[in-house]
Amino acid sequence: PVSTVVVQDANIFIDLQIGQVLNNAFQMNCIFHTTDAVLDEVEDRLDDYADRGLLRVKVMSGDELLDVAILKNQQPRRISFEDCTLLKLADHLKAIMLTGDGNLRFCAESMGLEVRGTLWVLDNMIESHLISPKQACVALQKMMSAGRRLPADECQIRLRRWA
Repeated sequence: PVSTVVVQDANIFIDLQIGQVLNNAFQMNCIFHTTDAVLDEVEDRLDDYADRGLLRVKVMSGDELLDVAILKNQQPRRISFEDCTLLKLADHLKAIMLTGDGNLRFCAESMGLEVRGTLWVLDNMIESHLISPKQACVALQKMMSAGRRLPADECQIRLRRWA
């Protein structure tokens, strides 16, 4: 099967780390990309995943960084420079944007990009038999307890479904 190309924001890495399912996520049939600027936002280093080829990290050239600055000024909502590196990369790769950031989601969708979040990753891991529904439930509860920004209604639906 063809792998899904995704560009991942820091908040998704953090959610998955808190839920203790990051290793499982990297077993999904996806090619994971991020940028060096975003990688710097994640406290627990992800170098091991990059070293093993599970995470492709784009280092922007000077010209690309200039393009990112221009792109940032064109956005309908205020988003960080780091987030704009993701927009540029996702647009270039025609990839799915993985983010939990509402403003970044809005900007990505306004550029015609498909956007998914942490719950999509959990759903995908269950469908791929990488985690059980019970494991997904525990992971999601850990994320919610840590105060992660997730859609409350959708979380409750999944907790009931996976229980």
